[in-house]
This record gives sequence, structure tokens and C-alpha cells, in this order.
Amino acid sequence: AAEEKALAEKKAAEDAAAKAKAAADKAAADSLAKEESKRNAARNQIAKDRAISKKVIQKIEADAQKNTEKINKSATEIKSAYDLALDQLAKVNKSLALLKEKENVALSKLNQSKSELLTASKSLQSATQKQDIAVAKQAEANFAISKIQFEIDNSKKILVENEKIIKVAQTELNDVTKKYEKLNATAQSATSKAAERKKAAEIAYNAWQASLNATRLTASLTVSDPAPTADPQTAAAQSVQSKLKEQYDLAQKQYEIEKEAADKAVAEANLAKQAVEQAKRKLDTHVSLKASLIAKIDKLNSDLPAAKSLLQTATAEKAIAVANYTKSENEYAAIKATLSQSEIDYQSA
Repeated sequence: AAEEKALAEKKAAEDAAAKAKAAADKAAADSLAKEESKRNAARNQIAKDRAISKKVIQKIEADAQKNTEKINKSATEIKSAYDLALDQLAKVNKSLALLKEKENVALSKLNQSKSELLTASKSLQSATQKQDIAVAKQAEANFAISKIQFEIDNSKKILVENEKIIKVAQTELNDVTKKYEKLNATAQSATSKAAERKKAAEIAYNAWQASLNATRLTASLTVSDPAPTADPQTAAAQSVQSKLKEQYDLAQKQYEIEKEAADKAVAEANLAKQAVEQAKRKLDTHVSLKASLIAKIDKLNSDLPAAKSLLQTATAEKAIAVANYTKSENEYAAIKATLSQSEIDYQSA
């Protein structure tokens, strides 16, 4: 059964192969027929094109014959025109050469003007800087003189005011000195008087103490006396002691009054002395200021001629610098005008 099945399959495959071969043969035959048909059509088209081309060639040959005759006829005219064109070309070339030469001259002048303008610009810049420096130097010299003169005038003004203050200060010093001398004399007098009162109080005190001591001594010698107070001598002694005590108290009181007055007088004298010292310091300060101002004014006056000389030099230098600047500016303007004309000439060339 298997063998039969294999044979059947083999046969089927052979049949399929035969059919495929037949189909391929048919396709090849069809393709060959189509290709042959295309070739025939192409041959026919070529034949038609050849016929048309032949007619065109014949027409071209006829036209060429006619053109040849025309060319031969106008050959002389063409040569004459050619010679004329050559002459015109020579003239044009000559004109171009002249124009080129003119352009080169204009360009040379333009470049020269540019170079001169650059040089003039540098000169003008240098002149401007020098002028600015000269103007600044003159301004500085003017300011220096103005400053010196201002300081002189101001110092003189201060000196005048200071003189007034010195006079017032001298008057004040004289017044407080007189006051101090008066108060000092009073204080010395009061101090001397207080010293005298003190000495008197001390004497009174010593006398009183001496009487007390004498009474004590007497009492110690009569201690057995039944009634010592009735003794006339004891009563007299007590009376003396009482008077001495009163004298001492009075002397002490007077001393204290004089001492207070002396202390007050001394204090017032000391205050007056301080006022004198203060007034003297004030006067000395303004006297010293006067000397300083006079020295300053003298110094400024001695500096003034040099400052004026410096201003004179600076003014002369400024005049030169301004003249040089004006000259450089005019030269620059002239060269710039020349450059503008050179640019116009070059563009025209």
C-alpha cells in the first residue's frame, strides 16, 4: 500500500512538473512574439524617421546654398565693418588708458591727502593737548595768586579784629589787675588784723588761764578754811578771772570776726588773681596770634612776586599754545577740504 501511495505521489509530481514546463514554454513563446512585434514596429518607425530626415537634410542643403551665396556677397562689407570696429576699439583702448592714468593720478592725490590729513590730525591733537596743559597751568597760577591774595586780605582782616581784641583784653587785664591789687591789699590787711586779733585772743586766754591756775594754787594752800568764799582775796580773784574770761571771749570773738573777714578777702583776692591770670592768658594768646599773623602776611607777601612771575610765564606759554593750536586747526581744515575735493576728483575719474 505504501509503495502504491509513493508511486501515486511520484506520478502527481511528474504531472505537475510537465504542466509547469508547458506553462513556461508558452510564456517564453508569448514573450518572443511580443518582442518581435516591438522590433517590427521600431523598424517601421526608423524607416519613417529616415524619410523625414532625408527631406529635412535636403531642405538644409538648399538653405545652405542660398546662405553661401549671401555670405559671399557681403564678405567685403563684413571686412570693412571689421576694420572700422578695430579702429574704434583702438580709440576706446586709448581713451581707457587716459582715463586709467587720470584715475591713478586722482587716487595718488587722494592717498596723499589722506596721509597729510592723518599727519595734520596728529599735529592738531598734540596742539590741543599742549593748549589744554597751558590753559590749566595758567588757571593754576591764577588760582595760586588769588589764594595768596585772599589769605593776605583775610589775615589782615583778622589782624585788625585781633588788634581790637588785644586792646579790650589789655583794658580787661588792667582792670582785673587793679581789682586784684586792691583786693589783695585788703586781704593782706585783713589777714594781718586777724593775726593781731588772734595774738590778742591768745594773750587774753593765757591771762585768764594764769588767773585760774593761781586760784587753784591758793585754794590748795588754804584747804582747811571753812568758808573760803567769804575771803575778800578770793572774791577779788574770782572777779579778776571773770573779767579776764570776758576779755578773752571778746578777743576770741573779735578774732573770729576778723578771721572770717580775712578768709573772705583772701578768697576774693584769689578769685581776682584767677581773673588776672585768665585775662593775661587771653591777652598772650591774641598777642601771639598777632605775631603769627604778621609773620604769615610777610611770608605771603614774599611769595606773591614768584606767583605773579609764574602766572606771567604761564600766560605767555598759553598764548603760544593757542597760536599753535589755531595754526594746526586751520591746516587741518584746509587739508580736509583738499581731501574732500580729492575724493570728488577720484569718483569723477
